[in-house]
Amino acid sequence: MKKFSFILFYILVGIIPQKALSGTSASALDNLGSLEIVSESFSITRQSMGTSGQYVLFSYVDGELATNFDKQGNPQDIYWQAENGVKLSSKVYLTSNTIETNKVRFCIDNNLKVQCSEYVSSPVSTRQIIENTGGIEIDFVDSDNLMVGVQPESYSQSIDGAGVFSFIYQEHLDQNERVLDNTISYFVDEQTLIGKAVTNETSTIKACAMGGFSIGNPTVVSDCSPSYQVDDGVGETALCLYEHAHYNGRSLCYSTKDINKPLKLPADFNDITSSFTIRNGYRVTLVSDYEFGRKTKYRTYYKDEKFVKYLNDKTSMILIEPDDSLACFYENDDFTGKRLCVAPKKAVYDLSDHYIYTFSAMTISPRLTRGYKIKLGKKRGKHHYYGCYRWTRIWHSSSHYNDKAARIWVK
Repeated sequence: MKKFSFILFYILVGIIPQKALSGTSASALDNLGSLEIVSESFSITRQSMGTSGQYVLFSYVDGELATNFDKQGNPQDIYWQAENGVKLSSKVYLTSNTIETNKVRFCIDNNLKVQCSEYVSSPVSTRQIIENTGGIEIDFVDSDNLMVGVQPESYSQSIDGAGVFSFIYQEHLDQNERVLDNTISYFVDEQTLIGKAVTNETSTIKACAMGGFSIGNPTVVSDCSPSYQVDDGVGETALCLYEHAHYNGRSLCYSTKDINKPLKLPADFNDITSSFTIRNGYRVTLVSDYEFGRKTKYRTYYKDEKFVKYLNDKTSMILIEPDDSLACFYENDDFTGKRLCVAPKKAVYDLSDHYIYTFSAMTISPRLTRGYKIKLGKKRGKHHYYGCYRWTRIWHSSSHYNDKAARIWVK
């Protein structure tokens, strides 16, 4: 059996030094029994918390956080193991309050072979990790659009005065608690994870986050979103466009699978729409000139239109959305990028750092807007507004109001 190198990094409160172990010891090989060690690069990082010796170990493969799937998408088991062979955890990380042994290692089992790192020292610390008065929250940015082929995006942030974390670890888990995607950032108070496109193998998905503190009481806080059903069916008809008025002529239909994303009409249906039918509970925004400019026309509808006079023979792109929000804001003027929706109720929203000064378009429900107005503010916590809106708006890159919103006021 060949010897291969495994690297151990120690990460101490913002410093990433230095110490590396190379070569697999004879005692370690003896402990492996019949396991095959392959030349895949493992590394284990230690993130310290507080001054009482508590820490979290994170596992890496080829420089990336380990997951339950290899580079080809094949499933694999991951686990932490004590010297006596006991499995301590099946997570990517291992917290010091779960360790009762002097040495641990990280292993991957893909049913063909088992690969393990070298044992690393794991000094036993205080048994309990004290929870901080602050916390962390996490959810998917667009939980209504978790379907096969879509990249899930989750967002985590500190709450209740938690402040800046020494690290935030974030992951997406499937119905079997297998890690699909993950990421880690240091000295931040918020983080975003955009995962790989969901496959047919995933029936439910949830997002979890863990934040650790490096000063004060040794603490770690964590939270998970609800588990969401992944939509993998064909979907029901949401919208049908028609070539002529009164729903005549050629038609082009879209399903409920096509919601919340801009849809460029095919060349043979570009600029010919004169009427449409739409499923109850949805709204559609029709847009002319897919390459947006100052002369672009757009309008949002929530019910069948037997003749779209304003956009007759002008529609090049559409956006279908559930009509359960008062308004949805988009990072880009083509309705892509970050998305934030607000409910039909009077409220003031100070945008987080994730959303502030990013919006270039918004759709407003013509059904739910009755009795409401939306004002956009230039600064958080300030009653200084630059516009009052009741209809869908697109701010092009040259617009004075593009990327200017820091506050949303529904009144």
